[in-house]
Amino acid sequence: MQPAIIHLFIVVPALTLLIAGACFFPTGRKPWNWLFEVLILFSVVAGRWPVLLAGRLPNPDESQIIAGAATLWRHPEFWKWVDGPTVGPLGYYSIWLGKLAGFGFGYEGAHVIAAVFFAVSIVALFRFLRNQFAELPARVSVLPIVVFGSLDLFWDVVQFGNETTPLFLLSVGMALAFPPKGHPGGHHARLFAAGVALGAVPFAKLQVAPMAVFVGATAVIAALLRDDKPRKLGRASALIAGALTVPSITGAYLTVYHLWPHFMISYLRNNITYVRYGYLEPLQLLKGFIPFLGQTEGILHLFLGTLIRILLLALESA
Repeated sequence: MQPAIIHLFIVVPALTLLIAGACFFPTGRKPWNWLFEVLILFSVVAGRWPVLLAGRLPNPDESQIIAGAATLWRHPEFWKWVDGPTVGPLGYYSIWLGKLAGFGFGYEGAHVIAAVFFAVSIVALFRFLRNQFAELPARVSVLPIVVFGSLDLFWDVVQFGNETTPLFLLSVGMALAFPPKGHPGGHHARLFAAGVALGAVPFAKLQVAPMAVFVGATAVIAALLRDDKPRKLGRASALIAGALTVPSITGAYLTVYHLWPHFMISYLRNNITYVRYGYLEPLQLLKGFIPFLGQTEGILHLFLGTLIRILLLALESA
């Protein structure tokens, strides 16, 4: 029997039923939630197995990132030996995980890392929702994303792309930044880790930085509105200190290796030029953003409603 037939008629239905049934595991017990998270990872990896060992896919971004990661393995100074265009250094260094896991610098390792990062992002989203809602609605909410990520084998979804690492960091940061309602204070170490993840996002992909700023600012507001006044400044400070960690390390690195001009030109200016000349003038882009969302019925309300809901969730946990 052909592998494609096996995947379509056996693997796809089995994984769909498995993850759907897992939504109804007993609630209120951590082991069942851990098992649900393990099944998310298993579903994504098993669902993508036909393409995990595939070679080069049509989008050239993955090939560029793999080649850059291999170069950095011998010459690790980013912005000196590798110019990432719109992708920051963390997107390239992430491919090192495949090398360390024994895959080498190849497409197979990149596809596996992309699958794992995607699965962990879903787990982080589930934990964020579980912290704010009941367990059953949280599980059901991530079900469509798990099914999509497991069974959609379109090449631009399964490859290691420009957004793989920043969305992974953003998801992890969001899950850590908002503790469960029953434990509103959280630990300073947890908030510091959340800040590190969010502060690292601009160095994975600069264009995702506004999303990280929004999540981080909302988390700081929530921390400052805690009833426990003696500790609320400490919690907010831990989050901010974490957010400044990666930028501070990067600044020191650029200073020591005299790479500030390379950083300013190849990363900051090139990103702005990419938007300005590749698509629209920045002011035109800003003016056209809201009308663009309103072109499709419901998208504008979904976008604005999501932002408002995230802010309210943060404030409710205060």
